[in-house]
Amino acid sequence: MKRQDPEPSAEFLEKRKEILRRIRLLRLFAERSISSQTLGIYRSFFPGTGMDFSEIRGYYFGDDIRNISWPTTAKNRKLYVKSFKEDRSLNVVIAVDCSRSMGFWSKTRRQENMAYIAACLAFSALKAGDKAGLVLFSDRIVDYLPAKNAMRNGVVIIDAVLRANPSGIADFSVLHGFLLSILKEPSAIFLISDFFLSEPEIDDLVAKLRVLRVRHRVYPFSFWDQAEFVLPELGYARVRDMETQRTEWCKISEPLIEDYHRQMEKKRTYLRESFEKAGILYLPLLEGEDYGKRLFDFFKKKPPL
Repeated sequence: MKRQDPEPSAEFLEKRKEILRRIRLLRLFAERSISSQTLGIYRSFFPGTGMDFSEIRGYYFGDDIRNISWPTTAKNRKLYVKSFKEDRSLNVVIAVDCSRSMGFWSKTRRQENMAYIAACLAFSALKAGDKAGLVLFSDRIVDYLPAKNAMRNGVVIIDAVLRANPSGIADFSVLHGFLLSILKEPSAIFLISDFFLSEPEIDDLVAKLRVLRVRHRVYPFSFWDQAEFVLPELGYARVRDMETQRTEWCKISEPLIEDYHRQMEKKRTYLRESFEKAGILYLPLLEGEDYGKRLFDFFKKKPPL
C-alpha cells in the first residue's frame, strides 16, 4: 500500500503563507530601489570583461563611426553599424552572518532587513547580467546557494535569509576557508555582519579579507541596530551574551552607560579605520536607513585597486 504523507498543520500553512508574503514584499521593495540609474552605476562599479559582437543594424545619429560595417554599407548603399554587448559573467556572492547576535532587533526583525539588503545586491547583479549566490554562516556553513544568472535565484536568496535561524558564534575562519575552496574564478564578495569583534579579532578578519582580495573583490557591510549602542538605565538587571549565552547580573548605572557608549564608538572607529588602512571599501548600515540609497551612494564610489 502506498504510504500517504500527513497533511501539513494549519500552523505550518499559516507560517508558510506569511513567509511567501514577506518574500513578495521584499522583492517588490528591492526592485523598486534598483532604478536604471542605480543599475548604470553598478555596471560602472563592476565593468564587464570585454565586448561581444551582437548584430549589424542600421545607423542611428550618434553611433560611433568606427563601428560602421563598410562591406554591409556598400552592399546595401545605406549606413550599417556593428553593435556590441558587454560581456558580463561576474560571480556575486552574498555572505550573511546568521550567528546568535544577528537575532537581536528592536523595531524591525533583523532578518527582514538583511534579506532586503541581500535582495538589493542580488537583483542589481542579476539585472546587470551577472550571477548571484548566497552563503549563510555562523560557526559552520549553514546554507550555500551557488551563483546563478536567473531572476529566480534572487527570490531563493530572500527565502533562505528569512528562514535562517540565528545560532552559534560567528567564525570568519570557517567562511574564509569555504570561500577559498568553492570560488574557482574571480568573484565579488559582499560580507554582511555586525562585526562585534575585539581588536585582535578585527585584525585577524582584515588579514583574511586581504588573502581573499588577492583573487576576489571583497566588500564588508556592517549592520547594526541603534539600540545596540544605547543602554537603558535599569538598575540591577540580568544580561545575556547572545553569542556565548553567558549571563550575569550587573548594575546598569549612568557611569556604566557612558563607558559602554565610549567602548562601542571605539569599536566602530577601529573597525572603520582597519578597513580603510587595508584599502577595503566598507559600508556601515543602521536599522531604519534607506538601504537602496545607501547602496546607490556606495556604488558611486571608485573601488580601490
